[in-house]
Amino acid sequence: MFAQAKRQGWETAARRDLGVRPDWDPLDAVPLVSAGVEARTAADRHVQLRYVRPAQGRVARFCADTLKLRPTVRVNLDERGSFFWGLIDNRTNLHEIARRLAREFGLSADQAWTATIVFTRDLMRRGLIQLELPRRAAAKG
Repeated sequence: MFAQAKRQGWETAARRDLGVRPDWDPLDAVPLVSAGVEARTAADRHVQLRYVRPAQGRVARFCADTLKLRPTVRVNLDERGSFFWGLIDNRTNLHEIARRLAREFGLSADQAWTATIVFTRDLMRRGLIQLELPRRAAAKG
């Protein structure tokens, strides 16, 4: 009972954090890599993400445009993050990603669900991924 109440709390927070309507399951969404994000896999199979941070403010935009100074941000992913990133293929939804995380790392369903939501939220906040929500069938009248 407690686990179910805890999960419902996470679901509410996930819907709020991911901008999902209350009647949608956030794990139905499909993650997409944002434009301009590059991924490199190191010899240890960990992924490093690179992207150019957009210039904010007039002086920063001037420097970026005139002097071609564009700050590059690098994000190094751990083993789980690299596995998650490898599953982003513009088709696989977050349900499937959570299921594969659970199987690969021996996590419970709740642990995998939580890890998927938290990591998705972190990647979205950095602008590395976007979510595409599935199209719902029109309500029958």
